[in-house]
Amino acid sequence: FEPGPVTFVHLDCDLYSAGLTALRWMSVGRISDKGCILVLDDFFTAPVDNGVLRAFHETHEAWQVDWLLRHHDVAVVRLRGK
Repeated sequence: FEPGPVTFVHLDCDLYSAGLTALRWMSVGRISDKGCILVLDDFFTAPVDNGVLRAFHETHEAWQVDWLLRHHDVAVVRLRGK
């Protein structure tokens, strides 16, 4: 059984390494071209240079990104393939 493209992800990784691993996995053709909603918990948690924000910035070139919400330490984006 091969699952279809991912359309919704709630990513709750406190560490850069975990966030990077999850985002790299997603970036290899696994998200829906019509748009995947990605909820990033702990996105703005300090230190931002060693967390999910850093991992996202290192991997988001694989997608077109629509920012939907930024609130406290949570970000919600729509990802679309390039």
